[in-house]
Amino acid sequence: MSLVTTACGGGFVPVAPQPTGFEHDNPCNLVSPIEHPQAAYPPSAGEQPGWVALQYDITADGATANVVVKASSPQGYFEQSAIDAVTKWRYRADEATAGCRLLITFRPPE
Repeated sequence: MSLVTTACGGGFVPVAPQPTGFEHDNPCNLVSPIEHPQAAYPPSAGEQPGWVALQYDITADGATANVVVKASSPQGYFEQSAIDAVTKWRYRADEATAGCRLLITFRPPE
């Protein structure tokens, strides 16, 4: 049985708590991106907040690769926007780094 509530004419899906410790011991905590466009809030999400937990690798030339959604809430709203943003990130890197973890939070635009 799934729980869905409706608020003032639009669907609202309760958001699960963000995973705690997801970015802990992240191999990429010491590497800062030199280009990091923000994830766009998808218009189809309406007023729905949410989050996406991603895992990805940094290649030796500083590009991101193997971007994978590890978890999200609510599902089906924000995953593609998060992937699209992180695939455009660039790092100053001397060697490849695997297993980077990132948690992106989405809030409706004001």
